[in-house]
Amino acid sequence: MSAPDLLNDVAANLAPIVYTWAEPRVGHPDFVHFFDTRVNICYRIANLWDVVPQSPATPGSLRTRRLFLHIDSGFTLDIVHNHVLISGYAPGMVKWNQNHPGPGGPLVGKTV
Repeated sequence: MSAPDLLNDVAANLAPIVYTWAEPRVGHPDFVHFFDTRVNICYRIANLWDVVPQSPATPGSLRTRRLFLHIDSGFTLDIVHNHVLISGYAPGMVKWNQNHPGPGGPLVGKTV
């Protein structure tokens, strides 16, 4: 949420690439417009089994224009396990990187 504010107030000439991990849905239409007019590239990384990126589940919760990367770290009913980086995200990122080798493929450890 801070990237468009930073661009608006501090560094208008930057062209950031934003990565978000497991964040909940945020933004009403005015924020979505503000974000989308200032941030060109935003990757939203979410574990398929994590409930946090699915909340709040209300009609008023909007998403900005983002590139979605859904990873699968395996199903479990343990909601904490699914949201924690080491147990809920790291195994899925390892699988994702194995399936996307080469330039532009692996996301973790990539310098942008």
